[in-house]
Amino acid sequence: MTDYRGTLTDDDGVLVVSTTQQMALIGARGFGYDFPAELLALMTDGRIVAWETGGEDEFSVAVVFAAEPPAGSRGAFRLSALADDTGIVMPYSQFSYAADCADGVVAVTPRLALRFPIPSGEHHVFLGASPAGLSITITPAQHTLAPITNDLPLIRATGA
Repeated sequence: MTDYRGTLTDDDGVLVVSTTQQMALIGARGFGYDFPAELLALMTDGRIVAWETGGEDEFSVAVVFAAEPPAGSRGAFRLSALADDTGIVMPYSQFSYAADCADGVVAVTPRLALRFPIPSGEHHVFLGASPAGLSITITPAQHTLAPITNDLPLIRATGA
């Protein structure tokens, strides 16, 4: 199991996981600010995973690669990584700016983006929270997918 840790300042109450190449594709096609419909459409396409954190705060974030989902998980979200891709976790403000104004390029800014290596292919992403912060578990794409509804999932977390 490999993990990557960081602290993110969430100024919107929404965090997003994507990849650098998916962000470039989103930036090239254009981004609409229809919230949350635009995010849900990108989640359906496997380009991002987004969720509400329950408030604006500074969060400890752990990205874990594992063979199996965490105990008690209720379903995964799909994320597609392309060849030579890099994963990225960021607040919605960084995501929307990159998608709309920066051709999909997410600035490497402390506390506003956590980057991590990700192998190419289809992955399943499980979201969780604990007193230690937010957890993002990424597994091979072999698990039951969570339904994507008209709302972003809510994963409440405590601060960093």
